[in-house]
Amino acid sequence: MRIFKVFGLFLFSLIFFGLLSLATFPKFLLFDRLLIQNKIFLIAQKVKENSMSIELFKGKVYFQNREALEFDYTKLSLGFLSVNGKILCRGKISEISYSFLGSIETKFRDFSCTPFVKKVNGRIELSDGIYGRVKLEGFKTELALLDEINLNFKGQTFTGSVKYLGMELKGQGRITLNRKNFLMSKVDGEFKGNGVRIKVQGTLNNLRVYMK
Repeated sequence: MRIFKVFGLFLFSLIFFGLLSLATFPKFLLFDRLLIQNKIFLIAQKVKENSMSIELFKGKVYFQNREALEFDYTKLSLGFLSVNGKILCRGKISEISYSFLGSIETKFRDFSCTPFVKKVNGRIELSDGIYGRVKLEGFKTELALLDEINLNFKGQTFTGSVKYLGMELKGQGRITLNRKNFLMSKVDGEFKGNGVRIKVQGTLNNLRVYMK
């Protein structure tokens, strides 16, 4: 699904930016070039560069000629052994933090920056596995619009439920984490209920949803 690929590549670029923050040359130009190399195009009305951060105002991110993200404000900054990002959409701030010790943490607060999902809430930590909970409302797939998805991650496994056309499907699955390339992590899960089955398989950058 596009949202996972764009988010992953954007996060990789965020980490790369952390290595540039101590430099005095224009950091945004290299940040933008890195995105373009991954076929992601960023347009912002205003860019402000500080010694340890970049601020972007009123921007859009395009992937494969389609709008993938739209934000009011984004700030990328270098912290103590970490790179931190804040993104503001419709008055709500979500956060991303990458630790140079090897972990990634995201906090979604009514995240509505992407047209693929109406709203995202939750907190996820990526270390030796994936931990946390996330709730997605109005999630668009190639086959159908899923009203709500609730997922609970516990390392290499997850449990949860899907609400679709007034039905609630429950299920579980497994994630085989690829630490070298997060987007190549494998997912295999299934949700069932009321005679309907939704199967999710593939890698994060090529996730497929099957419905029976």
